[in-house]
Amino acid sequence: MARGGGIESYGATLLRVCLGAIYVMHAYLAAFVFGPSGMTAYQAAKGIPFPEISTWYVIVAHGLGGICLILGLLVRVAALVNVPVLAGALFFVHLKQGFFMTKDGGYEYALLVLVATIAQALLGPGVFTLKR
Repeated sequence: MARGGGIESYGATLLRVCLGAIYVMHAYLAAFVFGPSGMTAYQAAKGIPFPEISTWYVIVAHGLGGICLILGLLVRVAALVNVPVLAGALFFVHLKQGFFMTKDGGYEYALLVLVATIAQALLGPGVFTLKR
């Protein structure tokens, strides 16, 4: 259902749906492409604490959080549960790779998604949500 608001609400909606799609695809990557064991090994190699737990946190936070973002349900919570995932990716993996996304990595994308996720938590759901 559409909720009232100015044009800013439509911006929040675009951000919400885009972030939700990115998170669902990252959950798919972690769960089905790498698989939980491959994701755990990757996180352990990067020095991420408690890789078994953090792997499942990534899969659940990105998967359920992404679906909630797309549907407009519990938007602030869905965004906030993904902040630790992006902060971890930024600090443990991408920061040492330099700013620019090259074949060796870089943190510009992780930083953008982290800040966009925080912005979404602050903005709220926008319009066209399932919540009345």
